[in-house]
Amino acid sequence: MLMKAAIVRATADPAAAAIPQAFRLYLKAKAENREPADIADDAGASFTVRAVLKAATSVMTTTDTSTSVLIDGAVSAWSDALRQRSAFAAAFADGAFARVPFLIRSTVITNGAVASVVGEGRPAPISRIDFSAAQTLQPEKIQATVAVTGELMDEASREGSALLERELNRAVATCLDEAMVARIVNTGTPSFSSAGIADAAHADLLDLIGSLDPDEGSRIYAVASADVVRGASLLWTTYGGRVFPNVSVTGGTLPGGIPLFLSSAMEPGEMLVFDAGRIGANLGAPRFEVARHASIEMATDPSNDAVSPSETTTVNLWQAGLRAARISLTFGCKPERENVAALMTGIAWGATGSPV
Repeated sequence: MLMKAAIVRATADPAAAAIPQAFRLYLKAKAENREPADIADDAGASFTVRAVLKAATSVMTTTDTSTSVLIDGAVSAWSDALRQRSAFAAAFADGAFARVPFLIRSTVITNGAVASVVGEGRPAPISRIDFSAAQTLQPEKIQATVAVTGELMDEASREGSALLERELNRAVATCLDEAMVARIVNTGTPSFSSAGIADAAHADLLDLIGSLDPDEGSRIYAVASADVVRGASLLWTTYGGRVFPNVSVTGGTLPGGIPLFLSSAMEPGEMLVFDAGRIGANLGAPRFEVARHASIEMATDPSNDAVSPSETTTVNLWQAGLRAARISLTFGCKPERENVAALMTGIAWGATGSPV
């Protein structure tokens, strides 16, 4: 039987906002063979950035960065940002999923135990637990890679660096949600069509939640497309009240305390609810890397791979004056039981003709 692990969320470091700029200045110092403090002086860096650089310099080397303040802080900042953009990353951070180690054999319960009240002198019923064949959670990897000019990487302002970080984070969050949806939704997933009107919105939710048959161990989350979340936030009944008062245009909380997330992983008019408590999952820490001397295939759909290598055209980053930045993330998920998710399509709350 799978055990759920408790996850304690770390308190955010007040210096976390300075870490990306300090990391960029440190890389520039290494590239120019200069002291990070001198680079910080030239850039007019703030006191907080200088403090982070000073704390990191003594422990950071080109061969071992595992204990670096900058690397650890950057990972923490990326993880926090990912939770804000991905429904599944947020559920994992909340400890909602049943945390399962990668590559460890485990079983899935297909029929649970049943308890009974036994009267005096009466025989005690024997229940049965059915298990599926032992399975292992296979790790899968998500990567987002961009190539930019060396000048942009070295000289970009704080706003420019933040833009690059946000874009990479958005790409990873969207891919994670898409991958998780693809692994928990199948042909057996309950699917419903929305009534499409404001006064029936609660009935739509009741259909979705009811199909999951939640119990005391359930942790229900909802993820929806932008138009559905926007419509839910601005939805009014014919009696003049807001249907979902705790939902904004970017997400919020549905009735019953169900967290709602906006995600581009969902098609227009769709909402998915899932029971994280019935899904075994694992999510690794994001890993950020910058390359200056690699040769890469500059293509959005690269053809070369390690399984069947083929001749391809590559670009040397150093020769072209480029840098490649990559964020990678390891994940895995496997439903423990049937009916861990339910999908509703055709949602048009607030559309023309609806009584709002």
